[in-house]
Amino acid sequence: PTSHYIDTIQLSSIKGVISSDSIKNTTPTPLKGIGSIDITSTPEKIVTKDSVTKKNTTPPIVFPKGKFKANQLLAIYAKAGSSFLEIATTYNIALYKLYVYNDLKETELVLKDQILYLVPKRKEVSKKVHRVTAGESLYDISQIEGIQLNYLMEYNAGITDQNLSEGTTLVLFKSSTPAPVSSISTITPIKLSLNKEYAGKRPIFLSILNGSFLFTADLFKQITIEAEVCFIKLASYKGMTSSGNVITAIGLEANVSGRNIIIVEDIIDTGKTLHHYLPQLISSGPASIKIAVLLNKKEALQYPVTIDYTCFEIPNKFVVGYGLDYDGLGRNSKDIYQLK
Repeated sequence: PTSHYIDTIQLSSIKGVISSDSIKNTTPTPLKGIGSIDITSTPEKIVTKDSVTKKNTTPPIVFPKGKFKANQLLAIYAKAGSSFLEIATTYNIALYKLYVYNDLKETELVLKDQILYLVPKRKEVSKKVHRVTAGESLYDISQIEGIQLNYLMEYNAGITDQNLSEGTTLVLFKSSTPAPVSSISTITPIKLSLNKEYAGKRPIFLSILNGSFLFTADLFKQITIEAEVCFIKLASYKGMTSSGNVITAIGLEANVSGRNIIIVEDIIDTGKTLHHYLPQLISSGPASIKIAVLLNKKEALQYPVTIDYTCFEIPNKFVVGYGLDYDGLGRNSKDIYQLK
């Protein structure tokens, strides 16, 4: 089956590489997050929204008049109704370049107040991630962050203006490690899919302890249909490698006969754990079984396990954090790290 993708869990990213010893002595500190638009000129009174200030509201962003640096790129702030031709003439830039640099279709007038870049935007930016605020579109974000729209969409495959909501965390760079996952307040395909597919079926979310407890909790909060959640413990890890033994430590108490089961896993490695457990579960007579996983190590898979919902595919590296541990430690980190 085609994998579905999520951008939904409150998890910043795979943050880097730390030693296995260091996690026993200290809690990993995530890399610093998001900064604001870098404006280097002296601002004048040009604002992005109504200048009437309400109590306890964030004041409007003030942009300089004329050329300034936004994200270290030369830019201007254009008001709705401004002429593109006049802007191009004033700032000595070819009109077609103005459209290309700003991912715009040719039109006579600026349609809304916005930053316009006078140089090409970047393919990726050092800020790494952008947390979506209410009302933003992908185009708005590409202009705010100074990243080319096609690259922003490539790095965040599956995200569209239709499923983009406040709290989503978008990636602003190309990474071979799992991308940042967004706030759980916004779920894209998996939430929509599960709530639609299981409407009226009262599924059981079967969480595999210990690693998936955070993933399960965050995911289950967003299920709007009638559903149950149960937990079972299947242990196969000791240290940084799989022990190869599957031990059922906590059994399934719910009656699953005739029920629709969604197994929730933190990570699929060799697949041996689920491969050995699934026959036991199937023998109980459920109506259906599907698997949702946070991290999928495709390179490490040795047993035939079908994953129906995947958050991220990652390299065959040992990772820790957000419920995943190293000899019992590191589960409480809000971020995921690769151990060296």
